[in-house]
Amino acid sequence: MATSTVTARLSSSANSQFPAIKTTDLSDSQLKLLQILRDEYAKKPVSFDANVLKYSGGEKQPWCANFVSWTMREAGRPLSNPHSGSWRIPGVYTLKEYFQSQNRYAPAGDYTPAFGDVAIYTKTPTNSHTNLVLNVNTKTKTMTLIGGNENGRVRIISNQSYALGERNLVGFGVRQIN
Repeated sequence: MATSTVTARLSSSANSQFPAIKTTDLSDSQLKLLQILRDEYAKKPVSFDANVLKYSGGEKQPWCANFVSWTMREAGRPLSNPHSGSWRIPGVYTLKEYFQSQNRYAPAGDYTPAFGDVAIYTKTPTNSHTNLVLNVNTKTKTMTLIGGNENGRVRIISNQSYALGERNLVGFGVRQIN
């Protein structure tokens, strides 16, 4: 579940341009995910317009994990809810559980994220959030992210540290390479 407590503290900009992404090392499915993210960002979805409702299967609920689930499915890499088997994982804790069950979870602090990874922030079960990694700067140990339900919008978040505990960052769902 996403809450304004976590999302409001992220450095984000409603009017940011979609960042340039180095594509030479991306797989076909990563390139497809990138195009989907660009397209969705350009639509400027807000809670609870038709775009947001498609992410959440029509449910009016916190939608950061729904955005991650929907974009992954559209890119041909659907997730699988460990409780229902559905492609949609609406909760951040369940999203973390999914990645752990797939041996695709890496704790923050021990891992350098990359494009397509899923950043997972948890403080409490009702104060959690998730975003997708777009770019990483290993020199400054920061990343650029895109997230749903960032103050009710899809937004770009720049210069977010990927250190353990930074803004309640606990780890990453590691992308599928191929």
